[in-house]
Amino acid sequence: MSFVISGGILKKYIAEEKCERVKTSNGISTIKIIEDEVLIPKGVTEIARGAFSDCRTLKKIIIPEGVIKICNRAFSENKVVEEIIFPESIREIGEGAFAGCTHLKKMKIPDKVTCIEKYTFRGCTRLEEVILPQRMERIKEVAFRDCSNLKSIIIPEGVSEIEKHTFLFCIRLENVILPNSLRKIGYQAFEVCHALKSIKIPPLVDSFGYSCFGACRLKEFYIAKGTKLDNSHIFYGDGVRKGVPEQIIEY
Repeated sequence: MSFVISGGILKKYIAEEKCERVKTSNGISTIKIIEDEVLIPKGVTEIARGAFSDCRTLKKIIIPEGVIKICNRAFSENKVVEEIIFPESIREIGEGAFAGCTHLKKMKIPDKVTCIEKYTFRGCTRLEEVILPQRMERIKEVAFRDCSNLKSIIIPEGVSEIEKHTFLFCIRLENVILPNSLRKIGYQAFEVCHALKSIKIPPLVDSFGYSCFGACRLKEFYIAKGTKLDNSHIFYGDGVRKGVPEQIIEY
C-alpha cells in the first residue's frame, strides 16, 4: 500500500497488489495478497476529497489521532468499506463524505464534530446505527436520506431543526428521539419512514414542513398541548393525504 501525502493532507490511497509463492500439493502456486485493513500514517491532518473513493479492497480504515478534517466526498461511493474508526481529534466532516458507502454498518461520530453536513450518509443502505455527539448543533438536509437499514437515531440537545429530506426513505427507522431544543421539522424530513410507529414532538416545535411525516405508518403522534398542527399537509405523501396517525395524543 502507499499514500500520496502533501503538507499533512492525505490526497490518495493507492492499493498495491502483492503476490506470494506458496507450496501446495500440486507444487508451487502464486496467490494474490489483498489488503483489507489500513492504518493511515501519523502526521496526516486532513483527508482530501476522493482519497478513498475508488478503493475496492479495504474493509476497515483506522484514522489516527491528529487528523482534524475529512473533506467533502473523501470516502464517497466506496462500496467495500465496512468500518471506519475515528480519532477524537476530528473536528469537521465534509459534505457527502460517506455518501454511497453501501457496506458501512455502524458509525460513531467524534465528540468535537458539531455539524453533519449535507449528503454525509446519503445512500448508506446497510447503515444500522449512528451515534451522534452531545455537542451536535446542526444536521443538514439529506444527511441520512436513503439509509434504508437505519433503525434508531437519537438527536442531541442543541439541534433546533431537522432539515428537508434528512431521513427521507429511511424505511426501517423504528425509533427516533427528538431533543427539547427542536423548533422546526422540514420538508419531507421523515417521509416514507414506514417502520416509524410512534414519535413524540418536543414542545417548542412550531414549524412543520410539507409532508414531513408523509406516507409514514404512525400509530401514535404525541404533541404538546397548544401546538398548532395543520395535519392537512404534515401527513401528505406522493401527492395524497395518507399516513395520518391512528392517534394524535396531547401531553
